[in-house]
Amino acid sequence: MGGKVIETDAKKILNDGINRGKIEGKIEGKIEGRREERVNTERECRRADTAEQKASMLQKELDAVKQQLRDLLQAQGPKLAEQ
Repeated sequence: MGGKVIETDAKKILNDGINRGKIEGKIEGKIEGRREERVNTERECRRADTAEQKASMLQKELDAVKQQLRDLLQAQGPKLAEQ
């Protein structure tokens, strides 16, 4: 049996909802990952001996978060703009 698959409005809405949920889930997962990284960095800062070491560690964390945000916007930006 071969035939054309008919995509109804209801199916389009369902698929759109599924896709949005996937995007939101990825974003939330990245946020949770950053929270965990921040906690680990805070622990390392507490162990650091000098203020200079703490500042260096925090700068590294800031750079990593900026890069993650750039990556996220690059990957998800066009999809989010469509919504």
